[in-house]
Amino acid sequence: MQTKSGTYRLQYLDWLRGVGAIIMLQGHVFDSFLRTDQRTGSAFVFSQFLGGMPPAIFLFLTGVTLAFLMDSTERKGLTPVRRLSTVFGRSGYLILVAFAFRVQLWLFSSPAP
Repeated sequence: MQTKSGTYRLQYLDWLRGVGAIIMLQGHVFDSFLRTDQRTGSAFVFSQFLGGMPPAIFLFLTGVTLAFLMDSTERKGLTPVRRLSTVFGRSGYLILVAFAFRVQLWLFSSPAP
């Protein structure tokens, strides 16, 4: 499939990201607007179960796109060291963002002085 810019994209990856985002949004909305006395029902439990799926979906998609990146760099004829540096450059950003998010949560959860 060709996009307007002429780059090759696998549309099902974008669709799966969108489905994951919608499922995650549904879980958060259902959790935030539901009354406390209704949080033990089967609909809420099922909603929270489904709401736990997006992290697994996103991790799976990260692995798939990493495999496509490795294949692409191999077809371009890059050396194994250069391919690894490309992958570490991309994954380093994700690790940095993940740790920054965790540190931010830890800082905001500490009691006020």
